[in-house]
Amino acid sequence: MLADDNFGDRDDPYAAVARLGRQLERVANPQAMLEAIAESVAQDLRLPYAAITLRDGDRFALAAAYGTATPSSSTLTLPLVASAEQVGELILAPRTPNERFGPADLRLLEDLARQISVAAHAAQLTTDLQHSREQLVIAREEERRRIRNDLHDGLGPVLSGLKLRAETARNLVGDNPQVDALLADIAERTETAVADVRRLVYSLRPPALDDLGLGTALEELGYQAEL
Repeated sequence: MLADDNFGDRDDPYAAVARLGRQLERVANPQAMLEAIAESVAQDLRLPYAAITLRDGDRFALAAAYGTATPSSSTLTLPLVASAEQVGELILAPRTPNERFGPADLRLLEDLARQISVAAHAAQLTTDLQHSREQLVIAREEERRRIRNDLHDGLGPVLSGLKLRAETARNLVGDNPQVDALLADIAERTETAVADVRRLVYSLRPPALDDLGLGTALEELGYQAEL
């Protein structure tokens, strides 16, 4: 068991809990909150190492840590539970490898873990939301790229081919004003459709981004602006 004069505020054992509660109220960013919590727990309880993990699928990934645990230390792992679900872990190392957390220490740490669970749950929800947004952006970009390719490599060439065939037919039709006018109208409408497809392709995603990359595309845009 850790010695009473070494384990933080033993005269007022729940001063660390109160301070942690005030800290949770001040920090808005969930990730920054976890880092602040790890630091606060380690410093208030005079521990060399404190870490917080968050659930990532079927494993727990390190989210925040403060200090260093000696290789021979036997760390204590407490579950962080929110809404009846384990969202992470609180990992603590005693001051020396020979020390152990006693019953009174464990009660205090379990109370701390209950407060930390709220912050861990908020951080996990924020991470999940960010991941969902990233996946949505990726899905939208993939769909935009697919539509662009379909228009640019599919419909565009087909319309251009129709325009060319209409103009060729005009040369072959001979002296027939009505047919010539009809073919001229078809060629004109086809050219308009090709221009519309090009505008659609560009509005979906400027081709230079795919062809040249962002950096080179910006340089090219700047060069054209100078002309």
